Amino acid sequence: MKVTKRQLGRIIRESLLVETEMLKIMDNPYEDLSVYNRIANYALNNDIAGAMADPEVNTDELYWELDEMRPWVDRVGGSEQWCDDDCVVPDRWDAGAVYDFMEDLERAWHDDQAQKDATAVAADPDKDWLEFLEDEWTSTVTPKDLETLGWKEYKRYIRLSPPESISHAVGEIHVTNDAFLEDAPGTREEFVDFLTKRAGKTLKKRKIYRSPPPLYD
Repeated sequence: MKVTKRQLGRIIRESLLVETEMLKIMDNPYEDLSVYNRIANYALNNDIAGAMADPEVNTDELYWELDEMRPWVDRVGGSEQWCDDDCVVPDRWDAGAVYDFMEDLERAWHDDQAQKDATAVAADPDKDWLEFLEDEWTSTVTPKDLETLGWKEYKRYIRLSPPESISHAVGEIHVTNDAFLEDAPGTREEFVDFLTKRAGKTLKKRKIYRSPPPLYD
């Protein structure tokens, strides 16, 4: 018998629920709500530690999972529950308390991510340059972030574009030649060598901006 991808996903989700003895509070045949369901179950017991220890919950995507989960919380037990007949609404279900739990979980996740990032930077052979980039952007730059960091060398400076993880908050920067005399942990040549080996993108030359001609009567 051929099993479709959707059926396989459903089988896996159901086996996880049985394995962890979780209530089926949220589910949908057209969208994978397994992470939302796990979070909802942890919320019932206000179990932040359990949620953070669950590899299905504590992932790099948890921030976005929590954001996308919010509309589903209000649907539990309502006319728009969008769930199979075998879903349950716990007697002690309180949407407000679940939202509070989600906020606490998000804070715990941010703290955990910061600790993981610090550990990754400290263990990296180029940690001095990573810390230098952090100072330049005032945002943590991890070894993984280097995959989406862009750079281009110019005569008087090196142009850097931020990695995707911080691009929503900061823009491009120029590391001038003077920075290597004052703040950098090495020479410009060493920084270029680091970028050549580790940075994931080479930036293209910027388009020349020409102001529009003046208008005359």
